[in-house]
Amino acid sequence: MRAFITSKNNKLAHSLRAVYPSLSWGAAFRLALTVAAVNDTTAVQHPRSVFGSWTHASLRGVAGHFWGLSAAYSELDDRGRAYAMKALSRKLFAVHEARCEFSFYNLAVMDNVAEGMLSEVVDYFTAALSSDHTPRTKRVIAAGAAVYGARVVPPAWTFE
Repeated sequence: MRAFITSKNNKLAHSLRAVYPSLSWGAAFRLALTVAAVNDTTAVQHPRSVFGSWTHASLRGVAGHFWGLSAAYSELDDRGRAYAMKALSRKLFAVHEARCEFSFYNLAVMDNVAEGMLSEVVDYFTAALSSDHTPRTKRVIAAGAAVYGARVVPPAWTFE
């Protein structure tokens, strides 16, 4: 664990905590660890990155990702997670349909958005940069969500 406590990670966690005061210190630090693993620092610092103002295409992609996870959890008969993912997906699709500006801050202050969901959005962003699936997507496919596994596509994030 001590290997993760670096000056870079600590400064990033402090920055996240300052910008998003609703995050606990632990949540900010865990998000900082996820972001620190990204090699493309210019993508993270871009105004349209996960921590900036999202494009409508990115917002739609994140909403669709949570809708897909809802379907995967339904397939695994995990009704609680399926409900939570679908509820967040509906909120995000509503924002998308209204063509409103949206950012990570808006997500962080939404009701009923747990730390795991915030982390999943950051994982979605980092997975989009590497053209891979998120760790959660890989886990639910491995757990037996075969229909979801056949339909899911890697995440995509647009900066313009």
